Amino acid sequence: MRTFLSGDYNIDDLSIPLENSFDQHCKFRIDLTNSDILMSVLTKKCCEFSIFTKFEKLQYDGDVKGLVSNPDEFQYSNKVNHGVLGGTFDSIHVGHKLLLSEAALRCSNSLTVGITDGSMIEGKTLFELIRPVNERIEYVKKFLKLIAPSLCTKIVPIYDPFGPSISDPNLELIVVSDETLKGGQRVNEKRLEKGLSPLKLHRISLIEDTNKELGDEDKMSSSSLRKKKLGTRIKPFQMNDNVPIYQHVIDLAGGIASGRSSIAKRLENLGAGIVECDTLAFGDEIKNANGTINRKALGSIVFSNRDALNKLNSIVWPQVTELAKAKIKKFRTEGKDIVVLDAAVLLEANWNEFCHEVWVTIIPPEEAVKRLMDRNGLQTYAAWKRVEVQFSNIERVKVADIVFSTLWEPEFTQKQVIKAWDEVEKVLKSSSL
Repeated sequence: MRTFLSGDYNIDDLSIPLENSFDQHCKFRIDLTNSDILMSVLTKKCCEFSIFTKFEKLQYDGDVKGLVSNPDEFQYSNKVNHGVLGGTFDSIHVGHKLLLSEAALRCSNSLTVGITDGSMIEGKTLFELIRPVNERIEYVKKFLKLIAPSLCTKIVPIYDPFGPSISDPNLELIVVSDETLKGGQRVNEKRLEKGLSPLKLHRISLIEDTNKELGDEDKMSSSSLRKKKLGTRIKPFQMNDNVPIYQHVIDLAGGIASGRSSIAKRLENLGAGIVECDTLAFGDEIKNANGTINRKALGSIVFSNRDALNKLNSIVWPQVTELAKAKIKKFRTEGKDIVVLDAAVLLEANWNEFCHEVWVTIIPPEEAVKRLMDRNGLQTYAAWKRVEVQFSNIERVKVADIVFSTLWEPEFTQKQVIKAWDEVEKVLKSSSL
């Protein structure tokens, strides 16, 4: 059984029925064993519902042959030979699948797809969670091969807003969404400047996200899906043989002003034992009178210079490791099965080697600078210097099992923490069986 429009991103496992896919993906599911039937059904739906704006009415399941009485009568009469479209195509959702399907149905010979990468994606929300471009290209290839096996497809990375759309003289059609319509018009301006024929524009309406959460956009989007990944595993859990299984140790890392300490406090409220590694390393000189961490004092020590930071790690952290291990054992006697190591430079000090997993919190560098200027009274240059001396968000995400972001409302941060806590409890439950 092949599941076509249901599910997020995985086309490799074609045998899993998605029983809840109606509510999660615009309430539309088609299970197919024959790509020709698939194309017939899609074509029929294109004719019946034009630009797929009424998917909530398409509640079909079972024998799809019964949906098509005469597939030939549903073929488009206004096809072109060569078409093009572009997008990031991360966290593939039903909107992406509709965009690709409509484009495939309207092209007789070839379809070119530009996959945005490089600086093109850096301004997107949580771009650090966007999959590598080669994975996104491979998915689009597989999807188009499934729905239009006879169509010649060219899927290429692009590093500007136009890609091949303004250089290929054979192109005749560009498929856009409501939000990229202006981009399609700009493509035609560029083509005219180059002496090329303008492209026909086919616009597809955006699809409403019926499962949006706090702060999400109304439309279904990859950025909303990336937000939904916060607090959940972005890679399968693997046991670290260097760490005893009877106590779950988490490396909580995050850059300056990322909200790491607030997340640690939320985890403590849920029952975790918190090891404040910065206190073990630097003692009372980084503490306020009330016992909390003096972020200004800590920042002046840790984030002043990359070379100094590396030297500090090599001298201080091996000794702190033993103190932290002792603290972990103490929590064990107190009945704490989950322990969180909270420090400013845990990854830089390679502490993830004796943790079961790594959790990181990220915010855009610009937001970190703003928080530092507001919180510590730093000038812009000084704030940027402290941010830039650290690991980047991309470096952190590469080693992360779970990612948080405190960029939105406190309620959303709490929701992320609870999701992550539930993930750990699942691990502890399975290890005790």
